[in-house]
Amino acid sequence: MKFVNYKILIGSIILIGLAAFLINVTKELFQIQQGGSVVKQLQEELSDKKNQNKFLKEQLKYVQTNDFIEKESRDKLGLVKQGEVVVQEKFNRNLTKSIEENLEKPNWKQWIDLFM
Repeated sequence: MKFVNYKILIGSIILIGLAAFLINVTKELFQIQQGGSVVKQLQEELSDKKNQNKFLKEQLKYVQTNDFIEKESRDKLGLVKQGEVVVQEKFNRNLTKSIEENLEKPNWKQWIDLFM
């Protein structure tokens, strides 16, 4: 009888050990699968950052050119080259008010106002 109990006890210990081993292997496989998705996500992020870096380097090259400096000095600072004449268009506020008023009216009413 004692011999049978030892068989059951040893079989139970082996069964519990095998179950623990299978649970541990399953957890490891799950973590490996999650790690793969994290790696894929990080690779996509790296690719995006490389593209952004390339764009910024190109933009930096453009910003350092004389064309950009001249354009910015003209647009933002109002500077002109020696001998150039600046021509400014006079803005007619009455014309813009009438245009804005007409845009608010329906199309059919604008036609009636045109002919009457």
